[in-house]
Amino acid sequence: MGETIYVIDPARCTECVGHFDEPQCVVVCPVECIDPDPAHPESQEALLAKLLRLQREQPELYLPEA
Repeated sequence: MGETIYVIDPARCTECVGHFDEPQCVVVCPVECIDPDPAHPESQEALLAKLLRLQREQPELYLPEA
């Protein structure tokens, strides 16, 4: 909508599986332009496995807020 462009990294995106009922980027996007990338199809199981891997690799990013 403006000059700022955000890029979603498919290696880190879990589509919020395990956290929310729907991807939060879609919820906050003011122009409804976020669609699944056909070049990176992933099942719910694959997205959850990615989340668990990311949590193991970078636990500091997944600590509850104080």
